Amino acid sequence: MDAPPVTDPPAVIAAPTHPIAATENYGRTARERELCERAASPAWGYVALWGGFVGISLAVGSGTKYAPEIGVRMIGPGFIGLAWGGFVGGAYLALPKCHTYYAGGPPPEGDSSTTIPIALTMAALAGATAPFIVGLDTGPLPPTWSTEERVGRLVLSAGLGLAGALIPYIPFLAPRTWRAARELEKLRIQPAERGAVIGWSTVF
Repeated sequence: MDAPPVTDPPAVIAAPTHPIAATENYGRTARERELCERAASPAWGYVALWGGFVGISLAVGSGTKYAPEIGVRMIGPGFIGLAWGGFVGGAYLALPKCHTYYAGGPPPEGDSSTTIPIALTMAALAGATAPFIVGLDTGPLPPTWSTEERVGRLVLSAGLGLAGALIPYIPFLAPRTWRAARELEKLRIQPAERGAVIGWSTVF
C-alpha cells in the first residue's frame, strides 16, 4: 500500500501592521498620521482664547454703557458681536476633525458643498444670538437713548457676529484641528488629482 503524499504545512500569515479596510481610510504615511493626531483632539486652548475675548468684550460693553458719546457706547455691542461670532465659529472648528482609524478625505471634486453651508450656518447662528448677549450685558436701557441707537446696537452686534464667525476660517487664525484637517485633505486628494476620473451620464 502506497504511503499518503506528503503535503506542505499551511503558510503562516503575518499579522497586519495597519488596519485593514476596503479603502485606505487610515493614515497612509507618517505625515498623514501626524496630521491626523493633531486634528484628533479638541483645541480647548483656542476655544478658551475666544472665550477670553468674549469676557473682555462684556467688560467693555458694561464700562462704556454710560459714556457721553454715542460712538463710544457703540464700541461695546460691536466688540461683543465680533468676539461672540469668533467664539461660535471657532468652537466648531476646534472640535476633532480626524480619527486614528479613519483619516477620510474629500472627493475629487472638492468639499466646498459641505464646508460652505456649515460656515454660513454657524455665522447665521452667531449673528442671531449676538444681540441677545448684548441685551444681557446691557441690562436696563437708559431712557435718554434714542430708538435709533437701541436698534443700531442690535444691528451692529448681529452684523459683526456674523462676520466674526468667519474669522476662524482664515488659515493663519484657524485652530490647529482645522489647519491639520485641511492639510491632510490636500495630501489625500493629490493621488486623485494626478490620476484620471472616468464617468458616464445619460438623460431619462
